[in-house]
Amino acid sequence: MLRKILVIMLGCLLPVQANADSWFFQTQVRSGGGSMTSANKSGQRVGDGAIYRSYTSSGQFAVSVVPDGGYKIRNIVVNSTPLLSPAEEGTVSSWPTIYLTGGTDQTVTASFIASALKICPIDQSGNCASSVVGYHVTPSSVGGVTVGYKLSSPITFTYTPTSGYQITGIPGLPNDPTITHTNLAPGAGKAVKVTFPAGYVFSQDIDLQATAVNNTPFINQVMPQNAIVGAPVSLNVSTTNMTGVSYSWTYVSGPANTVSYQTVNGKIQTVVTPGPALTLSGATSAAPSFVAPSVPGQYKFTVQVKSDNNPAMVSLATVNVVASGISAAKNQCQFCHTANGIGGTQLFSNWSASAHKASSVTCAGCHAGAGTGGHPGSVTPASVSATTFTYNASGANFCVNCHSATIPAGYATSAHKANGVACASCHVSGPHNPAVAASVCGGCHYDNGGSVPNHLLDIGTTACTTCHNPHNLSAAGTAMPSVHYNNMTGAKYPASYVTSRASCADCHRSGTTNQTVRHQWYSSAHAAVTDAPFTEYDFKTRSGCVQCHTTTGFVAYSTGKVTAAWGDASDKTKEVITCRACHSDISNGTARVVQPVSPYSDLAWTNREAGASNLCFDCHSGRNTGNGIQAKVGSADFTNLAYLAPHYLSAGGTLNGKTGYSFGQTYSFYSTNSHRTIGMANFNNTGNDGQCVACHMPVENGVKNHYYQAVAKDANGTVTSVPTSAVCGNCHGATLTTGFLNGSKTGYANTLNILKLVLGQKGYAYTDNYPYFANTNWGSGQAGANNMGAAFNYKLLLAEPGAYAHNGAYARKLLVDSIDAVYHNGSVTGQINDAVTDLFNQGLIDQATVDSVTDYAKGGASCTSCHANTSGSHTTHIVTKSIGCVTCHSATAASNTALIPGTQKHANGVKDVVFAYEPIGSYASVTKTCSNVSCHSDGMGHYGDVVWGAKLTCKSCHPNLTGAHQAHIGSLLDSVGFYGYTSNNSTAAAYQFGCANCHPTDPASHQNGKVDVTLVADPAAGSLRAKNSPTAIISGVGQSGSGIAGTSGVSVTCSAAYCHSNGRVGGPLAYATSPDWYNAAAYTGDRCAMCHGNAPATGAHAAHAVGIHYNQITDASGNLILGHGDETQSTTINCDLCHSVTVTNFNNDNNATCGSCHVAGNPATGPKGTPTVDKTHHLNGTLEVAFKGINMVSKAQVRPLSFGQYSSIWTRTTYKAGAGSYDFSKQPLSSASFDATGKNCSNVACHNGKSPNWNAKLTCVDCHSTL
Repeated sequence: MLRKILVIMLGCLLPVQANADSWFFQTQVRSGGGSMTSANKSGQRVGDGAIYRSYTSSGQFAVSVVPDGGYKIRNIVVNSTPLLSPAEEGTVSSWPTIYLTGGTDQTVTASFIASALKICPIDQSGNCASSVVGYHVTPSSVGGVTVGYKLSSPITFTYTPTSGYQITGIPGLPNDPTITHTNLAPGAGKAVKVTFPAGYVFSQDIDLQATAVNNTPFINQVMPQNAIVGAPVSLNVSTTNMTGVSYSWTYVSGPANTVSYQTVNGKIQTVVTPGPALTLSGATSAAPSFVAPSVPGQYKFTVQVKSDNNPAMVSLATVNVVASGISAAKNQCQFCHTANGIGGTQLFSNWSASAHKASSVTCAGCHAGAGTGGHPGSVTPASVSATTFTYNASGANFCVNCHSATIPAGYATSAHKANGVACASCHVSGPHNPAVAASVCGGCHYDNGGSVPNHLLDIGTTACTTCHNPHNLSAAGTAMPSVHYNNMTGAKYPASYVTSRASCADCHRSGTTNQTVRHQWYSSAHAAVTDAPFTEYDFKTRSGCVQCHTTTGFVAYSTGKVTAAWGDASDKTKEVITCRACHSDISNGTARVVQPVSPYSDLAWTNREAGASNLCFDCHSGRNTGNGIQAKVGSADFTNLAYLAPHYLSAGGTLNGKTGYSFGQTYSFYSTNSHRTIGMANFNNTGNDGQCVACHMPVENGVKNHYYQAVAKDANGTVTSVPTSAVCGNCHGATLTTGFLNGSKTGYANTLNILKLVLGQKGYAYTDNYPYFANTNWGSGQAGANNMGAAFNYKLLLAEPGAYAHNGAYARKLLVDSIDAVYHNGSVTGQINDAVTDLFNQGLIDQATVDSVTDYAKGGASCTSCHANTSGSHTTHIVTKSIGCVTCHSATAASNTALIPGTQKHANGVKDVVFAYEPIGSYASVTKTCSNVSCHSDGMGHYGDVVWGAKLTCKSCHPNLTGAHQAHIGSLLDSVGFYGYTSNNSTAAAYQFGCANCHPTDPASHQNGKVDVTLVADPAAGSLRAKNSPTAIISGVGQSGSGIAGTSGVSVTCSAAYCHSNGRVGGPLAYATSPDWYNAAAYTGDRCAMCHGNAPATGAHAAHAVGIHYNQITDASGNLILGHGDETQSTTINCDLCHSVTVTNFNNDNNATCGSCHVAGNPATGPKGTPTVDKTHHLNGTLEVAFKGINMVSKAQVRPLSFGQYSSIWTRTTYKAGAGSYDFSKQPLSSASFDATGKNCSNVACHNGKSPNWNAKLTCVDCHSTL
């Protein structure tokens, strides 16, 4: 006010000039830092000097003085009179306009001074703070700094946090890269240093105030609580500034304690024994629970809290248990109240039947004194009205102490209040039981017939409160005011269900089905009244938009292809997509029948027929395509061309592979999915309503789902389940897991983000608002078109979040090619690895993102992305045998990583087995049997029928082996299930040599279309084959040096196999030629002699295989005793005596000499040949010496005089008295032993107990030492 008076006085003190017709006006700015504006000049500054002007007008002149930023007014002098006092000079930031009256000479000067800048922590009043919390800063401030002050040397501010605090930021620092700081937010107790460099120029105040957070760990207060006996009780503890927290709760005491006394050192001590311990569920969690015990009283618990950053801390929790709500009220309240006539007679019965009692809200909950627990507290009839539920003194609502404040707020503006309906009018039992009966509305709103007059719909038995907010029935106060009705007209105001052309009847029809559909639709995007598709514009006034953004417009478009605006801007309602849009008859749910449309302005394309899904494709196909960009190449200048944006939610365009910019590439239609067949002609039981309806509206309880969600997701968009009602399982079975979907979704999102980052690094920055990209220079020619096309694809796919599922291959190809083109300056190279690696090296993405994008870019690179290779026999075929998918699924797969373009044999619910290389091969899906497949043949033109998933053996493919296989392998193939079996698995009754004894072990030799036989010695093929002749150096039948002669399938003999050798140990083996593989019966000779000789020529065989037989029992030469032998008088020595576990009999009538006498009828006739008793001891590569368990009988009797020397070994019948005279050993031959290493026999009666060597030449005295 003083300043205004001073200005007025100036007009009175001006000197009077003699000449009033012409006068001078002088203005001057005497220093830098501000300007003056007057009639002389606008924005006059110091450099303009003094300005003189002459004037004749005597009117009023305005002068304003304004300091620059960082300056203040030093003084203003008018006609030699200063306007600022000495105390004000240099402190004033503004001055009111000065008004001068013309007619006399006037002079105005102004000067400025640079402000002293505040470089310090600044408080809320704008001054340097006298103190700060949580830290100290040194220096605390810098003085003498004005605008333009330049540092001659660096200055560093050191922030030292006080105990328990952590500095997390200094928000007032200028955004200047030359200002550096260290250890910002390093943890509690760490100092932060901020350095202003030399040469830094100050231009403004700098607030050095830091943000400091108290990191002191502590346990928050555990509040006591009340509980009724038998009720569940949950304890709870929370902490602040603790990490890695663990909890341990302990029951301390309860009312059931017993007290006893004991004397200790002459003194009586009290002993308190707690009652039975409570059972705490989750005693190591933050919120354990228990059931309130049957004994009322106070129960105390302690909780010990440990954390990574603090020692253990303890807190106490108290629970007061009462017998029951009613009994507690009686004990605590009712007895006194009733006795003294306080309160009505129904007070306690009303409370006992209330929701308050059910929620354990006892008398004390309302009537105890706030904070003190004092009685009777602040709630009495004198303080709170039982009619209005408000405080009598203030009028504030009492119920809001527990209930939402929207209740009294709504009531305050309601028709109820306006018409005198108080709280107690509906809450007739008063506050002690505030429940409202369903019939309470009828008292005012129903007519005599039980109906609500003028109600739009028959509500039947539906309670009014189902739709109406009982506390406010006005249009703005309905249960769903923001959706049913709208009364807002501000920018982007919301849409509503009821509009100028939509009524309740557009959706509401009687019936359970209609109600179910409405409730689902209410949660869908079609009903989202506040979402951009309905609020961004007043779409009813926009031609070309109305057909998809309003119900009325969609009806006009679907029936007559009308796209003209139908609304008026003065109508402040906006429509959503209601039932009437898609249904021609809402009562029975009949959908409109529409034909496929041509949605694109830049592409001649008509959507495919999709049944009822045509309704969806009408709006969800997009409006333009990337083709519009490509069409401009050659005619438009991409160095000066605005961005061409796609439309939103073009799922149909993605599904049909039409909307994206394709970089001149050919994108195979549906290269990795068959979604185009879903819902068409009841494909795989998916119905006839097209793709959108089949997937997004599965039938649940006989009603099509109107949530329009194919899967269930949480608030973060993570897929949580695939509903059992979804049709996904019809094609995908159990392979479509949430993990797979989320993996694909994450890969899609990460790759989309990579595209955004690459675009940004090339200067194409995306923003959320139209036109999304502000660029006009995209590069020249095709490269420029490609860059814009990549930006087009980014927005297209960002606005089509389900593209990864709608047409995964198409979306993936668009993304990968877009990244490729942008990173490589408009060129598509076929790879994006370098782009991803570059972003990783810059620290813009982490390794998990790299892995996710790399995997996504491969497109799941193999069939196993969806199909586990562990089902059935897949592991054997794919992993073990490396058989590709195309081998058995040639009508579906083009390779292991790609499908046949356009195939309808994929994801069709059928296992389409079509063999690629087997013209006569077939698969029976019912029995899961493969037939006539060369993989399962014996290589000789015979095919095995094998069952998928069954465990196969060699016999599965080789059931009827030819030639001598049976003699060699017996039943081995019944159990062997793998190629290259090396083991000798012979049994006592049959030989079972592993296949590797005659066939290669190399897997390449299996299933190669021919029979491979080899005798080449190989230890890896088994111990028997290792002993084959070294002369066998090559494989193959009839090959020189193979040891295998003849022709396969006709006649084959082996001459290098250990199995057909003399089996000699310790000397060279003699290899015999085997019988003909295909005609073994033709061999009639002595089979033993064939390999071992007759007799064997090694060692002492020839000396042993003799006996008292005519011409011996062998073919050996000599002329021993010619008498007829009798085994009861003289034991016949043959193979069986020393190889008893291998050979059964001594006779060998395959020998011609034996056969001449041992004929039918001869008592000595034995079995044919010398049979093997146990084949595990024959042809096993081991020397098997096992003496037979018989007593040797000998006719070679020494004279009685000499017999005494042998009487310990032999027993004599009589001496040479005829047939009954012979000697027999006292011990069976089996008591003898053989040393295989030294080849010595011991304790053999034949040698009179001596130990001869098998290979030594013996004389008589070696056994008859006393001769």
